[in-house]
Amino acid sequence: MSDNLTQPMEALDDLRTLRAQRNEKLLGDRPPVQKEEARAAYDQSVSKDQHSIDERRQRLLDWAEKASPEQIEALQKKIQETDKAKAESQPDNQHEQVAFQTVQQWRQQRQGEEQRPPMLTREQQKEDGPGRLGYAEYARTAQKEAAFLKDYEKNFDWDKHEKQRQRNVFSL
Repeated sequence: MSDNLTQPMEALDDLRTLRAQRNEKLLGDRPPVQKEEARAAYDQSVSKDQHSIDERRQRLLDWAEKASPEQIEALQKKIQETDKAKAESQPDNQHEQVAFQTVQQWRQQRQGEEQRPPMLTREQQKEDGPGRLGYAEYARTAQKEAAFLKDYEKNFDWDKHEKQRQRNVFSL
């Protein structure tokens, strides 16, 4: 089974290195419009890199169509193991640290203790409703706010407002 996984692993490694090379090129300086030959060569090399990336990606997709679910699971486990080993070997590289984690684990780790929303007791939930944080709070207080704004509009003193208003002299 390991012989069966070497081909997609090699293709995946090639794909990752090609993507990294392309990203380095794209992050570098593109020649200006005045240097037409250099700009054309740059564009051609980027398109060639993109073509080779698409080719490697297609190889992986072809392998995945032919592979059994067990082979795909084995490949995923092998990829996770290599990513974790790479992350452990480079503790200072933040990108490598994120690669093997799930997005939710990464968000929780990034958020820190003091930024996490506070846990409410049952009494506070009964008192404040289920959603003191976010849209549920808005939904709970929206009717009260709407009633306040209607009352405010109804009792608004337009004469006082006209006395205090600063007229736009440029609109005349």
